[in-house]
Amino acid sequence: LRDTIGEHAKNTDGIMIVGLGNLYVTPDALGPKVVPEIEVTRHILEYMPKAMPEDTRPVSAISPGVLGITGIETMEILKGVVDNVKPKLLIVIDALASRSIDRISSSIQIADTGIVPGAGVENKRKEISKKTLGIPVIAIGIPTVVDLATVTNECIDIFIENLQEKAMS
Repeated sequence: LRDTIGEHAKNTDGIMIVGLGNLYVTPDALGPKVVPEIEVTRHILEYMPKAMPEDTRPVSAISPGVLGITGIETMEILKGVVDNVKPKLLIVIDALASRSIDRISSSIQIADTGIVPGAGVENKRKEISKKTLGIPVIAIGIPTVVDLATVTNECIDIFIENLQEKAMS
């Protein structure tokens, strides 16, 4: 992650962390739960610069919520915030849908091409990317949800494997 950030921002460039998702829906709450854990520094550097080391990076964070609660597309919220705060890089954290039970909470996806929120659960929202915001976007995703068809498929596969093993013995 450090290398990916280094490809897109200098050590002193401001970064904004975005926690995507719905805090009130457990498998979608990853992003909003990460934001309070981020050590934000932008405001301290702006109002009390001597309180921080000189090489401190300005970091801000936001959890914009979801369309169903805010009535506003996440992309629209982020566009307004990015235009005003002017970070050089966005790091977006989101829960992902997986096509395998084994990947749930056991893998991390990092991409520097942005993200389309909701795409994994057939609820595509507007793309969050350099193309739409004008700054690089690194997306960090962790699979936290899998659809019932996937679970059913994997259960049937395991059942068939067990039957085959019993037939061979």
